[in-house]
Amino acid sequence: MPGYLSVNDDRTLTPAGKAVVAKDFVPRGELAGIQVPARAGTRTGLWLPPVYRSDAAALIRIRGQIAAALYAGVDFEIACIGDSKTKGTLTQVGKQPDRSWPGVIRRALGGVEGFITAAPASEDDRWALTNMERGTDTNLDGVATIDAGAASGLSFAYAEAHTGGAFWVYSAAGGTVTVTVDGGAAQPFTVPAGGGFTAITPTVTGTAAHTYVLSTTASVRVRGFRPAFATPRLKITNLGRPTAAASHWAAGNPIGLWESFRTIVPTPGAIFCQLGTNAASSGGIPTVFTQIAAVTDNAVVVAPGGIGTTPDTQYGGMYLAVWNQADMYGIPLIDFATVIGNHDQADARGLMADIVHENAVGHAWEAAAVLATIGL
Repeated sequence: MPGYLSVNDDRTLTPAGKAVVAKDFVPRGELAGIQVPARAGTRTGLWLPPVYRSDAAALIRIRGQIAAALYAGVDFEIACIGDSKTKGTLTQVGKQPDRSWPGVIRRALGGVEGFITAAPASEDDRWALTNMERGTDTNLDGVATIDAGAASGLSFAYAEAHTGGAFWVYSAAGGTVTVTVDGGAAQPFTVPAGGGFTAITPTVTGTAAHTYVLSTTASVRVRGFRPAFATPRLKITNLGRPTAAASHWAAGNPIGLWESFRTIVPTPGAIFCQLGTNAASSGGIPTVFTQIAAVTDNAVVVAPGGIGTTPDTQYGGMYLAVWNQADMYGIPLIDFATVIGNHDQADARGLMADIVHENAVGHAWEAAAVLATIGL
């Protein structure tokens, strides 16, 4: 005989009914007793560690869109912006895109990269160029520089089956970039002088893995490669820029971090933002979230973990600032400090590669928190 939930005539639960419900639900009094971390200040939103505002509508939409991309043939892209702690610095030589927390999420969900930032082979061994560098101006997002007449050029081998794609390049003086695909005929492209990043799209044959080689007549910055696919896909794009502070993501530079992101990924379905490690105070965080709010209402704040000690005076202003954005815009926040702890705690757990950066295991812990938050 099936059981029935015990309810009084006034529609309140009987003691037996309360016992049944208690197996699956947290009592209201217990929920009210959960306190946000002390350095987050006074908060009124729902806090179910490690997520603040887990009831935000943005999470419902993001979950639905991810499911649609996986099971209903809909294209959906999550752009992750941040610094070296987003990029995956020191996770594994040559494999940072896969070992970073955005990379672990992508692999766990069976997604692809919507954009692949050019990087030295020590970070991403799909790229090869002896003079690859980021430059000293963190506000600019030219990652690789191909010098005019470089004998070998810049090569990029992408093993995921794709139908081609675009390299995004910039040249102050203008010039010609020549691309060969899989050792085929040279394809020349004119790059205009100045302005922002320009897409050059070589012709490819077939849906398969392809290898590209770029050479140039003038010094050219290469932002990276945006692959094209035969069918809609779930895309997780890692746009983390090592050494970047939040202020470096402020709009206002035609080849800056924000402008290049907005040009290359014009309509991200969602934005995950992890910034603040490289600035002890708010350091431009409110400006960045004002920009994000103008692009999408599907935003998630990520508060970095593995930094500072207890008591934490160095990062207190930054930490408070990112929580403030969650309240200001009513968006969810995932607190990696609650996941892995501060530096000393994370280091004792074997999750740190150095004094600032998580190792691959630390990134895996953080990715697990994100996956649990999006509920897939």
